[in-house]
Amino acid sequence: MNTQELLDILREFHRERLTIRQRHVAVARHVTHYDFNNTYQYVISRSDVHLQWLEAAIAELGGTPFDAGEPDLGKVTAKGKAKSDAFMPFIEQDARDAGSFVERWRARVDALDHARHRGM
Repeated sequence: MNTQELLDILREFHRERLTIRQRHVAVARHVTHYDFNNTYQYVISRSDVHLQWLEAAIAELGGTPFDAGEPDLGKVTAKGKAKSDAFMPFIEQDARDAGSFVERWRARVDALDHARHRGM
């Protein structure tokens, strides 16, 4: 794999991870349950570290990482007891998206030559 191919893969991976991170930030704004919100804060923090590593790797190869805005998830509209669980569809979608992300990237990451890049 040449440098440009590696850079392209790292940038694409970064773009997807950043998009997921930005969605987590948006979802966390709707999550009112303390434990669930803490979990989102933890996931966001880990994503930030991961993205910093990817951005450094991209810069070392002479590239520029993508930027992504936070998605608009709209308003959560539920009343009464249902209001406390109104954020659950967001969490369920995030779980499905995480599984899809791993499925899409596992073989591509395993095929990378450099152990440092496989560890991403």
